[in-house]
Amino acid sequence: MPVFPQSGQIVGLTLNSYLRNPDTTVLIVLGAMFVLPMLARYFRSSQMSRKQC
Repeated sequence: MPVFPQSGQIVGLTLNSYLRNPDTTVLIVLGAMFVLPMLARYFRSSQMSRKQC
């Protein structure tokens, strides 16, 4: 049974082709894991407040 990489591994491998330092790649992926959910929550809450008005 083949083992498929998780989506984070695919992103990491793609970033490693652009960046030579693997530590930088890890920091970018970790930063995105924290920032993207906060941005999604912010935009969803602003859309919900517009619908209520």
